[in-house]
Amino acid sequence: KTAGIVSLFLLAFAAFFIRFSHVRRQMEKAARKREQELARDVSFASKVQVALLPVTPESEFFRMQTLFRPLALVSGDIYYTEWLENAQVLRGYLIDVTGHGVEAALQMAAVNVLLHEIAASPMTVSVAEQLSWLNRRVGVYFEEAAFAAGIVFEVDFAAGELRYASAGITEFL
Repeated sequence: KTAGIVSLFLLAFAAFFIRFSHVRRQMEKAARKREQELARDVSFASKVQVALLPVTPESEFFRMQTLFRPLALVSGDIYYTEWLENAQVLRGYLIDVTGHGVEAALQMAAVNVLLHEIAASPMTVSVAEQLSWLNRRVGVYFEEAAFAAGIVFEVDFAAGELRYASAGITEFL
């Protein structure tokens, strides 16, 4: 009788172990698939992020080279420059969102959209006003502990002036 109970117990344990092993393999396979999908998504996000970077402007008034090298595949850093030939003004921004990885990259994408709205605004709006407008709008895209530091600038070659405003960093120049 005891041998029968032990045999029944061993049989039940073996069935449980076989089922557990099968479920574990399925879970590991699903986890690997999720990791592969995430890796593909982050790789694609990296390509999109690089595609968002502007073409480096050219002019007889200045020479410019840019370098974008994220710590991870995606980054919370972004820059933008544009040359307004008729006004002889180079304007742009350099922004660093706190953190690294996907969260910072998504926040940077939101900031980038807002900054492009600013770039589309008339030049009658000062760089300080541009940054103030951005500050009012960007909060919805950030967790409480996150922030962005940056500089918005205009180099007016005709007037010989540099106009800039910074946020999150006390000294740039």
